[in-house]
Amino acid sequence: MISNKSLSLDQVDLIKRTVAKGATDDELSLFINVANRTGLDPFTHQIHFIKRRTWNKEAKRYDEIGSIQTGIDGYRSIAARTHEHAGTDDAIIEEKDGLPVKASVTVYRMIGGERRPFTATARFSEYVQKAKTKDGDEYTVGMWAKMPFSQLAKCAESLALRKAFPNEIADIRSDEEMQQADTVETPKKRKEKVIEVLAEPVDEKVTVNSMKSRITLLMKQAGLQPNENTPEAWARVVKANFDLELIEENYSKIIEALEATNQQPE
Repeated sequence: MISNKSLSLDQVDLIKRTVAKGATDDELSLFINVANRTGLDPFTHQIHFIKRRTWNKEAKRYDEIGSIQTGIDGYRSIAARTHEHAGTDDAIIEEKDGLPVKASVTVYRMIGGERRPFTATARFSEYVQKAKTKDGDEYTVGMWAKMPFSQLAKCAESLALRKAFPNEIADIRSDEEMQQADTVETPKKRKEKVIEVLAEPVDEKVTVNSMKSRITLLMKQAGLQPNENTPEAWARVVKANFDLELIEENYSKIIEALEATNQQPE
């Protein structure tokens, strides 16, 4: 168990830089509270905080939205600790043209001495993680491209576990459920506005930062995200896969290589 009071300033800073990157003080307090309640350890990455930029159509701006996440093993661990988890059936998957359409999973919990079933269904179209080409065409990325049946089964199991153990799991979403939130969405702009922006002087620093962000996103989509979120770890992955140093002069080449990787046919 951890708490705000038991953490040193260095530990708080470590959590903010790694498993709760971008969290405000209030969000960090909530994150630690949920970690304590669920018994998941942020220092071993059993639980983490993710902040995403989400397009607000009404306000016409990006909002920073945070969510507390764990993997399916985290959900299973929470359920097991209650000593009331009475088994989980294998996923029943409906498929079409070689892809899953929906998956259903039943989780059992002992309630009042009886084994009660909790069934939930996840649809592929609602959870699949996608990205867009420059022409606006969508394509499946990451683990959803490599193991779509397994990913959808995990989403269905997450939903079923949350139905069976609502009080224990209510504040957390599974990584598999939330990957669709990383789909690249580009808000539409009027043509004259685009021309106006392009006519402005180019800020070299902004361009470099944009390229860095693009590389990070493309690597996540390609399933090439390193285990550690450090510049050295990212550089090792780039070097191993594309034989390129992660330096400014190579950013364009790296982006081209990643885009080609993500657009390869299944």
